[in-house]
Amino acid sequence: MMQGEKEVLINKLKDLFDNEEVEIVPASDGYHNYVFIITTNNEKLVARLSLHSCRTKEEIKSELDWIMALSDAGAQVAKPKKIPGYDMIFELATDENAYWVAFFEHTDGSPIDVMNPDEWDQEFFHEWGRQIAYMHNVKISGINRHVYLDSEERKKTTIADAWLKGKLEQLINEMATWSRTPETFGLIHNDLHQGNFHLNKNGFVFYDFDDCTYHFYMQDLAVSIYHALWTGMSFHPESKNFPYEFLSSFLKGYSMKRQLNADMYEQLQVCLQMREVYLYLLFVLKWAPDDMMDWQANKLEELKGNCITGIIPYKEELEKVKYLFN
Repeated sequence: MMQGEKEVLINKLKDLFDNEEVEIVPASDGYHNYVFIITTNNEKLVARLSLHSCRTKEEIKSELDWIMALSDAGAQVAKPKKIPGYDMIFELATDENAYWVAFFEHTDGSPIDVMNPDEWDQEFFHEWGRQIAYMHNVKISGINRHVYLDSEERKKTTIADAWLKGKLEQLINEMATWSRTPETFGLIHNDLHQGNFHLNKNGFVFYDFDDCTYHFYMQDLAVSIYHALWTGMSFHPESKNFPYEFLSSFLKGYSMKRQLNADMYEQLQVCLQMREVYLYLLFVLKWAPDDMMDWQANKLEELKGNCITGIIPYKEELEKVKYLFN
């Protein structure tokens, strides 16, 4: 987001609170959204602004409906918040763009510290898996969210590189052959890496459900596994046993609430490949070639090579925990 647009949005957000003293700090610029942390005299909130060109009001409503369903079922999530005088979802416009605005409770927590062995440990990994299974077990009905594999959004995806388009279609076609059963398929977060939850005094608090979709449950596990292993192996290269410690603890935590089977093991491997396709597309879009650091350039080359050759990410590490899929 251009700095001028950001300042305009901050001023417009301040106007929503009349004369109340507020502090507004930009939190992040996402793929579809701009996020601000708002501190008032009484509370701390999160404001998310979604471009009209990227999200419809109906899509945001279905997302909020699911968050509330999860909350009602006892899951720890950052709930939508209605501010006085405005609907749960409302419009805000600048001279440049039109946005949908939604407010959320602040988590009152903080990100996991991957350098702190008292936080980034097997107990945490186990609970991470258990909490995802808890969400996957929440029974829902009437939430009108699209099915990723069938969605018009997916069908309209334009990719210039023929090799990458071919790889994406190959993976999607393979997923399309899988049976959609209540045990394997449902509404998922779809971006459940460690950057999308905080830890507070009550434990995990999940947020950023913007990409939620009906999909195979292994997609959520694949995202968590991919980013945890990438992070852990990058920050702790000396810990040779980390991949097994993470995978065994995480999957055992998930298995406390949901059974894993051999079909899911195969699905997980395909979803891990899909994650690399997604990350390659995202990084090519977000990382300017002239400004990339060495690790970014190396990561892009790694992703491209894996996608072209069909390498399954972390396949050797997964083989050691295959026994948990029975």
